[in-house]
Amino acid sequence: MVNRTARQFTYGAGYLALFGVIGIFLFLVFRAAPSCFDGRQNQRERGIDCGGPCADCAIGTLRPVRAGDPAWIKTDSHIVFVADIENENTAYGVSAIEYAFTAFDAADQEIFTAEGTSFLYPSAKKPLVEAAARAQSAAVRRVSVTLGQPEWVRAELFVRPRFGVSAIVVEKDEKRNETVVRGTIRNEEPEDQSTVSATAEF
Repeated sequence: MVNRTARQFTYGAGYLALFGVIGIFLFLVFRAAPSCFDGRQNQRERGIDCGGPCADCAIGTLRPVRAGDPAWIKTDSHIVFVADIENENTAYGVSAIEYAFTAFDAADQEIFTAEGTSFLYPSAKKPLVEAAARAQSAAVRRVSVTLGQPEWVRAELFVRPRFGVSAIVVEKDEKRNETVVRGTIRNEEPEDQSTVSATAEF
């Protein structure tokens, strides 16, 4: 009787060990790989889901990009939306941020939206300017501006290029009934710049 009980105990312990080994094997095979969104500090991260191979931990403490009150101007051919945006962070710039101007009528019903993408250097403030067809502007009574999630980049990797502006001339185009601004933009960097855009503020 004792031998039978001993054998049963041995078999039970053996099966338990076998199932334990199988369970550990399945856990190791099918467990989720460490990531920057698993809520754990792993894979050489300096904090939970930040640092190491993940985004810099400092990003979580950055001040958000701020947008000022929007305004709009009606021309003969377009309605132009304008709003200032500002990045107060000195150590980080914004390589891309989406924005949307939304127009409302007198009943506060949404009429249309004009969208775009911009950027901001560290400690910088700039105007957003977006134009829409003039035919849509008759009923506009209020405009709002919303900002998307910024793509942060360290200041040393996102340096403001040096440009010079000269020979600025403001003229009135009588045929088009438009104000035209002309000038010269000079690249003062050793590297060529693929794209340059300019905005004239009055």
